[in-house]
Amino acid sequence: MRNLLFLFLLLTVSISAQKTYYVTAKNGLIVRNQPNVKGKRIGKFPYGVRVNVLHKTNHTFSVKQNSNSILGHWVEVSSVSFPYYIESESEKMYVFDGFLSSEQVFIEDIKYQLSLNIKNKDTYRLLTKNNPFAILGDFDGNGIDDYAMIVSEKEDKENKGKIIILYRGNADQKIVVFGNENDPFDITNYNWHGYFEMIPKGSKIYSNWDDEKDDFITEDVPEHKKHTLVTDAFFIHQSESCGGGYIYWQHQKFNWMQVE
Repeated sequence: MRNLLFLFLLLTVSISAQKTYYVTAKNGLIVRNQPNVKGKRIGKFPYGVRVNVLHKTNHTFSVKQNSNSILGHWVEVSSVSFPYYIESESEKMYVFDGFLSSEQVFIEDIKYQLSLNIKNKDTYRLLTKNNPFAILGDFDGNGIDDYAMIVSEKEDKENKGKIIILYRGNADQKIVVFGNENDPFDITNYNWHGYFEMIPKGSKIYSNWDDEKDDFITEDVPEHKKHTLVTDAFFIHQSESCGGGYIYWQHQKFNWMQVE
């Protein structure tokens, strides 16, 4: 009985010691099986994904970004939920915490960015239960990273999701909202996604769906049917079923490419 009580207290302390952080590396945070760069690379967590930090190691590390040095430690993390789950044979996963932000700081920063662009600050609320609920990318090609986030109107009891792009460095247009009545893809609710990721400029994207046959494309897609992104784009898709696609900028408008 005493041993069971000790085990219960140990588990309680261990769980309470876990802290939630968000990935802030634009192109994703590499996961390794050891707390150093020589550790085997076993996966990557995209920007904006929540992770649980189990403990900080004594192993320090620094990364050069532009003219700045980012200092930090290697930390052990637990795997996040599907679809960003990483199965590790070593049972331990480590990341560099220089690209992690605490839950409170990350959410408050996104709220602040939203408030800079929305005249009525009480219009929207962040749907933070989505993982991720915000991503970063240069969606208009001006060389400055923008934010895209999942929100709902505060008065909407159904929590219908909208995607908001907050442009930075664009004097002509500050914000784009998907999910309104004038949505270019006739989608009025985006609160169904599992995947919500930035796809970098230069990537080749293609659809796996044939509209004429109303069926999946089973053969390899030829190169001339693939599209090379001229700006960063984003990919939104349901996690365990069909339905989703790429949203990308081309010919002065946003386009949709279906992926089942």
